[in-house]
Amino acid sequence: MSLWQTITGTVALLCVAASSGAANNQVSHLYDTEISRTVKLPYLLHVPSNYKEDPSRRWPLLLYLHGGSVRGSEIDKVRTLGLPKRLDHDPQFPFIVVSPLAPEGEIWTDVEALAGLVDFVQLTHRVDPGAVYVTGHKHGRPRRFTWLTSIRSGSRASSR
Repeated sequence: MSLWQTITGTVALLCVAASSGAANNQVSHLYDTEISRTVKLPYLLHVPSNYKEDPSRRWPLLLYLHGGSVRGSEIDKVRTLGLPKRLDHDPQFPFIVVSPLAPEGEIWTDVEALAGLVDFVQLTHRVDPGAVYVTGHKHGRPRRFTWLTSIRSGSRASSR
């Protein structure tokens, strides 16, 4: 039986209002579940501003892995660089974007936690299962390949 079939525990989704002067579709969340251990992974979730217009539409999902200078416990650090920074100014960006925050001193090696987070977002949002992508910035880039080779015996997501 695969890890994904044996996920147990309670999944809590905590929304934290983002403090920004501009209207914003990128909201802070905390993915909190037990996989083979308890995982607490803060992340930003961007949903396109027109997401609710067509309830039958499925959206591509992009997992964005930040670089090493952003690690820690303050989720708003993720907004300062790369794609999350752009999303604060582009509410119609046509992807659901998940931007997790790596703990201080760690790099993107916890593939189970990342996979669980992506699975959770796929369950709670209208994601096109054939359009799940992963990209990264600096130390997030090499982890794309770990992601691709370590999950579900083959291609879980595309890496661009």
